[in-house]
Amino acid sequence: MLKVINFDFLIGVEIIFLEIILEIEEKHNKFIEEEKKMFRNLIIVFVILSLIWIYISACSSKKSTEAIPAVENFRLNEYLGDWYEIARLPHYFERDMNYVKTNYSLNPDGTVRVVNRGIKDNKEKISVGIGKFSGAKDVGELEVSFFRPFWGSYKIIYLNDNYTLAIVTGDNKDYLWLLSRTPTLNSNEINFFLDKVILWGFDASKLIYPAQNPQN
Repeated sequence: MLKVINFDFLIGVEIIFLEIILEIEEKHNKFIEEEKKMFRNLIIVFVILSLIWIYISACSSKKSTEAIPAVENFRLNEYLGDWYEIARLPHYFERDMNYVKTNYSLNPDGTVRVVNRGIKDNKEKISVGIGKFSGAKDVGELEVSFFRPFWGSYKIIYLNDNYTLAIVTGDNKDYLWLLSRTPTLNSNEINFFLDKVILWGFDASKLIYPAQNPQN
């Protein structure tokens, strides 16, 4: 006797089998995508770590200012106000900048508001940043940022008694600013500056002397 084949049953089994295959394939594809994503993330992390290593290596190869102490018995309130840039070592962010002046004032939270002004291509350029002490508040060593979360060293290595002349550097000797409360200095005062920075190992031959308005 021939048995009647139940095609509905066979079709049902086939559908279940296909669903199982599709589910396995979907999980497999998802696993492959996750692996690809993980691999891409590893590549990104590797590139970032490589760039950080290159940056650290480049910084460490420069002459550090660690051996030059920041001024002690520093009084921030007396340092606030306007300072004129008499000379600087060259940097891209001040390229072709003249009539450079910086104003320091206190923010309500105790940090320092830093406003840099200068003239470039007959246009005034203004940048506003924030400063905070790196350590003790009676030591003239701060960190300044014009673009958070990046901070740069601001190290005052000379300051006269009446807070009218200052020498500022960063964490290496590629950074140097000679500052004054007045827009111009006489030759004796400039030579005093030069003697000091040369003794500390800065390359004074690279100093740039921006134009200043003596009537300011």
